[in-house]
Amino acid sequence: MKVSVSVIVPVYRAENTLDRCVESILSQLPEDGELILVEDGSPDQSGLLCDGWAARDERVKALHQENGGASAARNTGLNAAQGEVIQFVDSDDELLPGLYETLLPLMADSDLCFFPCCTGDSDTPNEVIPSRQYSSFREMEERQLEEYLFSSELFYHPINKLYSARLIQGAGARFDPALPVNEDIQFNFKVMAYCGAFVLSPRVFYRIHPDDPNSLSRQFRTDLCACAGKVVPSLESFLTSIGMDPVKTQDWGNRFLAQSASNQYGILASRPGSFSRRRAALKELLAHPVLRRGILDRLARDPNRLLAFPLRVCVYFRLSGLLAVLFQLRTRQS
Repeated sequence: MKVSVSVIVPVYRAENTLDRCVESILSQLPEDGELILVEDGSPDQSGLLCDGWAARDERVKALHQENGGASAARNTGLNAAQGEVIQFVDSDDELLPGLYETLLPLMADSDLCFFPCCTGDSDTPNEVIPSRQYSSFREMEERQLEEYLFSSELFYHPINKLYSARLIQGAGARFDPALPVNEDIQFNFKVMAYCGAFVLSPRVFYRIHPDDPNSLSRQFRTDLCACAGKVVPSLESFLTSIGMDPVKTQDWGNRFLAQSASNQYGILASRPGSFSRRRAALKELLAHPVLRRGILDRLARDPNRLLAFPLRVCVYFRLSGLLAVLFQLRTRQS
């Protein structure tokens, strides 16, 4: 039997949000669609909830595996998916009405469909995008491509897209379980390098519910640049595939790294954590010219120039120990 769309939901510690998520999907999922719930070794009642939904609705498949993370769960879902279109939904989020009836027809002639999300109780899109169809990424103006790569998150997440199964299969794309962050960006760059026609849809169809403040994405971490470095080859392959010259391709790869350094600096400067890890991470950042430039650019944009000036001096002269002391004191007082 032909399956129109496969919706893949990794499930871990989702007993309080899973029903809301599933209801938002099944209320509009076509009869020939499938919902694949991948319970990723969750220690709560999430697995039982998945089995309950599978027993009540024949469109639902409940898969169970040992804990391997969201990437491994998405890959399990991809391996089981039979749909012509693939969608990823996070178990703490929900879909808004009208997604499938509006976007599935657009996928008949497209490899990818992008749409904006909203966050929390707001219905305002997190970013405004036009209604536009492209025959390929080569058709997109460089200015627009640059904006989506460096001033937007449109290309980064898997949740704001519909993918054709043939695109994912043709690209041989899977999520890398070894990457704790940026695995979704790497996946998207891989499929975008093989993408033909795609469409942008301005209507909001996905509601993100803010993270738990104790979630991994809000904790002290020092691995952003290392993970970004593993994504750069996929970015450069994508840029090469659309005809960008090698010099600019390398420059944009460096910009991606510099942006990750800016984000890493922000974490080191604001979140409580180990002093030794903070100092080691700052030392590594400041020793790398591209990463150091990303931090200096961030500080140059700081509206409080007076307070930013001594930090710029520390970065310029690679005074990682002094910065670590300043940030450790700051985070203890907050």
